[in-house]
Amino acid sequence: MLLGFPVRPPGRPRPDDEAALLAVRVPTLIVQGDADEKGPLEVLQPLVAKNRALQLEVLAGAGHSFGRRHEARAVELAVEFLRRA
Repeated sequence: MLLGFPVRPPGRPRPDDEAALLAVRVPTLIVQGDADEKGPLEVLQPLVAKNRALQLEVLAGAGHSFGRRHEARAVELAVEFLRRA
């Protein structure tokens, strides 16, 4: 499970992180804010589309650290995922 994964911060490509996500073979949940500059959805969504082990849940309006307004939903998604796994 990855919460706010910093796959490609602005100006700092992280090809090893992208390769690691593509190599994952166990069910893995990524909870990401749609306003997260460090892990932009335009980078994550194609990676998730290429790897069936990855599941992406997006928190509308959340940045990298989620914040109090989004923390409870992030935990809720994580618990639901663990129950299913």
